[in-house]
Amino acid sequence: MSNLGLLKKVAIFKDLTDEELNTIDGMLVERYYKKGCLILKQGDAADAMFMVKEGNLRITKLTMDGREKIAGFLKESDFFGEICILIGKERCINARAVTDCRLAALSRSDTISILEKMPKVAFSFINTLCSRLVEAEHHMDGLLFKSIEERITDQLYELSKGHGVYLNDGVLVNIKLTHQFLADMIGISRESVTRGIKELKREGVIKYMKNRHYVLDASPFRSI
Repeated sequence: MSNLGLLKKVAIFKDLTDEELNTIDGMLVERYYKKGCLILKQGDAADAMFMVKEGNLRITKLTMDGREKIAGFLKESDFFGEICILIGKERCINARAVTDCRLAALSRSDTISILEKMPKVAFSFINTLCSRLVEAEHHMDGLLFKSIEERITDQLYELSKGHGVYLNDGVLVNIKLTHQFLADMIGISRESVTRGIKELKREGVIKYMKNRHYVLDASPFRSI
């Protein structure tokens, strides 16, 4: 995919003119990472934001007790690393290549220049930050008030938004997920995930599993 093709798919740039996109294209630096490589490390200096041209990445955060919690999966046209460069802070996430990856990097100075000169991008950045704050609040509510089954359901449906494939009999979450993976994402024990999944299968929220891929009830997203 060309850089222009990528930029037209990235949410914060998709409404720009071709002239504006060409300006940003001239600022991008392509980077390649092999499967398993660490792309960002929590605590490092934040010097650039990234857009995914090819491949898949896993985003994680270290908890207070030193465990690594999975925060999400990224695919083509997703972007990451933008929050810390805006406020000039060190990295608050880890990013690791799940497959071979090709990324487009935009330096901190160029990002700030774009925000100053292109109001549409600045507005999109604000929307993105607000959306992520809402997601963080939703996650905290889940930790405090929701059952294990509700938290598993929320996580599976959230993954299906970016990685879902609609089938005749449900929605396939097109990522291989072990019980430990889900436990790391939700912040509970693997044993609790196993019990929760058994109950969700009984209730029909999880229709079936095949090769560690979940097929969910295709009803509108819901909390149980």
